Amino acid sequence: MKLPVLKIPLAFLLLFSMTIAGQQSAPIQPPSAPGPPLPGAHGKDEPPWTRDQMEKMRKERTAAREKQIKEDTAKLLQLATFLKESVDKTNQNVLSLDVVKKAEEIEKLAKRIKNNMRDETR
Repeated sequence: MKLPVLKIPLAFLLLFSMTIAGQQSAPIQPPSAPGPPLPGAHGKDEPPWTRDQMEKMRKERTAAREKQIKEDTAKLLQLATFLKESVDKTNQNVLSLDVVKKAEEIEKLAKRIKNNMRDETR
């Protein structure tokens, strides 16, 4: 008579063998100290942030986005000027690899500016 083969997970076997041998694994300790309290965690009725704080954060994000757009447009103007000068210097049969790279950089920068401007209107 053939006995059926039992499929027992390896983790269970290890745990069982440690228990039989009299060894115990170290108990799981909870975290020693909780992190800092979240805004609004003092009471259920208190909102996480006040309207003034939210308005201040929105204004800061808007100002940062506007600053980034201005910096990016200045960089875009520089790149476009460089590209025009480079194209003017090349002849009709040769196009520099640097000119192609600058055109790609202009394209990426223009897309980033457009996306920042879209985010601003939302």
